[in-house]
Amino acid sequence: MCSRDPSSGGTSRARRPRNTSRIRRHAIHVDDPPEASGLTRDPADDYLVSLGRQGNVDAIISLDLDLLEAGLADPPAWTPRQLVEMLSKG
Repeated sequence: MCSRDPSSGGTSRARRPRNTSRIRRHAIHVDDPPEASGLTRDPADDYLVSLGRQGNVDAIISLDLDLLEAGLADPPAWTPRQLVEMLSKG
């Protein structure tokens, strides 16, 4: 019998509330941004770009090619690997 819910990404049920609490402690709430369109080739991703701008984020971290190939500058879209490289530069 497995004590982990496969849909939880490997986090046990007992640990989920603690992890959620940590995220909430460090998260910044941002109201929904005004509607935008044409920012990426996927209209569903335009919301993420607008939300990132509203929240004044440094970057959007994603593996979504629609974001990564959009040529975004404000905010830029980085892969997780690019983020690690940026952080390691100090």
